[in-house]
Amino acid sequence: MITLSMRYAVAFLCIVLFVSCGTSQVKIENEDFPPTSFKEYYIDCETSDVEKIYASPKENLYIPIKITLNGETHIAKMRIRGDTSREDPKKSLKIKFDSTSFSPTEMVFNLNAEYSDKTLIRQYLSSKLIQQSGQICFNSELVKIYLNNKYYGLYLKVENIDEHFLKRNNLSKKNNLYKATKDGACLSIFDDVNAKWEKKTNKKGSFNDLKELIEKVNNTPDKDFYSFVKNTFEYKSLVNVIALNMFLSNGSTYYHNYYLYHDLYKTGKWQLFQWDIDKSLSYYNWMPYTYHRTSSEWESDNPLIERAILCEPIFNDIKERINELHKSHLNNEFVTPIIDKLIPLIDPVVELDTLDKIKTKKEWLANINREKEYFNNHYALLQNQFNEQPLSFYVHRFKQTQTDTVTFKWEKSKHKANKNITYTLAYGTDFLLLDSSKTTYITNITDTFYKLNSLKNGKYYWKVSSTDGNFITEGFNTKNILIFNSGTLVSANINSNTTFTKEGSPYIIKENLTIGENATLTINPGVEIHLKQNVKISCNGNIFASGTREEPIYFMPDNTSKNWSHIYFYEKAKTGYFKHVHLKDGIINFKETEVTLDSSSITINNKNLVEGEKRSALIWGLKGKLNVLNSTFEGNGTGEGMVVYFVDATTENSSFNNMPDAIEYIQTDKGIIRNNLVRNSPDDAIDLNACNNVIIENNILINNSDKGVSIGTEQYGPSKNGVVVKNNLFINNKTCVSVKDSSFALVKNNTMINNRKGLYAYRKRSDYKLGGAIKAENNLFYNCSEMYAWADEWSTLERTNSLSYPKNIGGDAINKKPIFLDTLNFDYHLQENKNDIGAFSSKTTAISLVNIHIKSSKDKNSGDWIELQNNYNIDVNLTGYTIIIKTEKGEKKFRFPIGTILPRLASVYLVNNFIEFSNIYPKAFNIIDELPKLTPNETSVTLINSNGFVLDQHTYRAISEIDEAKGVTIKSNRINDKSQKNWSIIVE
Repeated sequence: MITLSMRYAVAFLCIVLFVSCGTSQVKIENEDFPPTSFKEYYIDCETSDVEKIYASPKENLYIPIKITLNGETHIAKMRIRGDTSREDPKKSLKIKFDSTSFSPTEMVFNLNAEYSDKTLIRQYLSSKLIQQSGQICFNSELVKIYLNNKYYGLYLKVENIDEHFLKRNNLSKKNNLYKATKDGACLSIFDDVNAKWEKKTNKKGSFNDLKELIEKVNNTPDKDFYSFVKNTFEYKSLVNVIALNMFLSNGSTYYHNYYLYHDLYKTGKWQLFQWDIDKSLSYYNWMPYTYHRTSSEWESDNPLIERAILCEPIFNDIKERINELHKSHLNNEFVTPIIDKLIPLIDPVVELDTLDKIKTKKEWLANINREKEYFNNHYALLQNQFNEQPLSFYVHRFKQTQTDTVTFKWEKSKHKANKNITYTLAYGTDFLLLDSSKTTYITNITDTFYKLNSLKNGKYYWKVSSTDGNFITEGFNTKNILIFNSGTLVSANINSNTTFTKEGSPYIIKENLTIGENATLTINPGVEIHLKQNVKISCNGNIFASGTREEPIYFMPDNTSKNWSHIYFYEKAKTGYFKHVHLKDGIINFKETEVTLDSSSITINNKNLVEGEKRSALIWGLKGKLNVLNSTFEGNGTGEGMVVYFVDATTENSSFNNMPDAIEYIQTDKGIIRNNLVRNSPDDAIDLNACNNVIIENNILINNSDKGVSIGTEQYGPSKNGVVVKNNLFINNKTCVSVKDSSFALVKNNTMINNRKGLYAYRKRSDYKLGGAIKAENNLFYNCSEMYAWADEWSTLERTNSLSYPKNIGGDAINKKPIFLDTLNFDYHLQENKNDIGAFSSKTTAISLVNIHIKSSKDKNSGDWIELQNNYNIDVNLTGYTIIIKTEKGEKKFRFPIGTILPRLASVYLVNNFIEFSNIYPKAFNIIDELPKLTPNETSVTLINSNGFVLDQHTYRAISEIDEAKGVTIKSNRINDKSQKNWSIIVE
């Protein structure tokens, strides 16, 4: 026979084993759990002061007090604390010590009234059980409070989550600690971070890492969500927290009442800490508990928790952890003896407290004894919900304004017992969707969509729930917004100058549209143009579409269409100008027109660019001029990227992904392809046919299925003169550079890493007597799996001053393993490059210092800051990079937080006063705080990468006699060449 005490011992052994096996860093604070007596705190203060703060409970007014424990007295101050509890008769209090306290690690603590808890133990018991599970949690203890020698009540003394809390749990105050302070801190797309969240460490710093987390939690694709969570969070801890919250019915969380801790420098991962868990255990018995409910009805769902439940492997881990917790200590057998020991301690003081919510001792005993049955009953409830109710499911939010028939969509709600499921759609203008006069309910839907043919312009809310006839499950998200706007219908061709304005947006184009020869269409910032399926815009005049970074312009399919056709500039057209314009599932064609795309994008998701043997291109042009600058192109693996004939073309500082022949020039006599990133082409990255005088330089070409650069003829003739391929980086392509069929190219100072073939000159077409010709200088070949440099019998390849490894390709080639600066970030600068080999000169650097602001003016106090520039057309991960600031008094080190990404060709600002800097420079992006203070004394600033290599360094001399009202910035000329880079002192 197993006795109760034996079960207790076995459960405790399970706890010890769990803690020692996975979370040994957690200190289990249960030396006195349950306690044998309660501490008694005596607070002395002026009665008038107490009356003052009670008269204004919502204000954080401190009053002076003396507080005594066991005869030891300290000076402190006290205020009312809490959120909605401030209106309760029994107030919660915060105590702050002046200089000394009962413990040097506890200068602040909270006294919670637990007014709504008729057991007086829920938060205390829950916090201890959380700690027993190995989870980091605040310390708590029940204490007696006396105010001016009069018994004031039984309070829960709660540890403040602050620097001392972090230290106790082996966590660093240098990392970021955030508190979900107000309702609505849900990690959702609706979070007002600055208003809902509070930063508890690095308080002058930014919320950028939290904002980035929110963006990724909401937008990481489903297929990647599991790996995202494992890489972003302390996974076991997160699973444990979710399982504990489910088991303890900690329902007043996920939309407030929790903390997030971000380890910036060791792991880069996040942890979630519970807080204010008074509404736990049986508190919500009046409202049946639902495991997948993550928020109040007034707030958004918490997408982290909702998506964790919807992610099968994570949900399985949560359910398994719930089973483990039940076996170990979250069961009646473990908890009942604890409650039984607490009852005689609390019993004598229950009736002494005149301010709590408990009417009689009998009521209190009934409530506290009810908790003894909670754990086994709740475990059974959870198992029932997991197995007998419709499971949670996705509801698909609208990603654009709806202008026509609205189709609500959601995923299927599954049922473990395979019961039939029907759905209810609720939509209307009432936020809570409870007011039947403002809400429409569509019931008994058997499909996973519903079409609505008509709707008035306006903002609507909607949600979907599933039922098996007995149980109801709400889909994620429960807070969805629908904007319906029939917009401005463009019903006639444009034959005179016309302007599309933000006020008239969206503009609806249902049928093919023509812009007349003498007409100019001007499109203002913030305009959206919605086009029906296969609609074409034919332009014989001009289009000037000039958006801004903050208010771009969009061309997109309307909400009933998958794609639209194209914008076609015909011979009579003169100009097509697109700046900060995003085209979705539509393309551009032109003839004899000057077309410019600057800071714009074309994205193809749902448009098939192949019809039979015809492959359409994202940009197709014949004659004229093309400028593609600072733009982004995303394909779906079909069609082609850019294909232009007889065009004076410049493609610079742009990015191409997943499109065949991403950049193709045909019969171009003047062209530039510079500083672009081309990835994942199913064909060639760059293709020249019958071209002359084309420069291909400083490009990064990665994972392209065929050639990185193909130079040849097709049916158009050879590329003979002035084709130069230099300073490019090739990684994991089938072939780096091929030259064929009487074509010629100068190929110099390129770096080729992990490709099948390096340089390849050959004859493809038998109607040409000669193959290709390559003159190769100063190239670096590393780990080519098939060939390094080769020419067939009809071709020539002249090679000088090369480096090859591991294979020795002979001639004057150096056969030595190269040491690169940072291969993880594609920084293939050589540690030593005396022979000027490869794409990257020793005079240049991937990341460089460009500005150092050492003093602010009185009227422009931005704090100190340093600007770094990414000279690469690829993102750089700055994890492990450091800035060393050295003066005669010593050196200070700035470490980049783990996961810091510096976007391609962008700047990052290191600041020591984020708020002031952001106010002075509101358009600055990529800001990192915690820069050490700079000084006008002689200082050297050194940038070091994660491998310990110095990338850039500048020493500025001491600056004396500075006008106190003036600011000082050490500015460079921003040239990425150490031999040409100059610095000057600018006084503002």
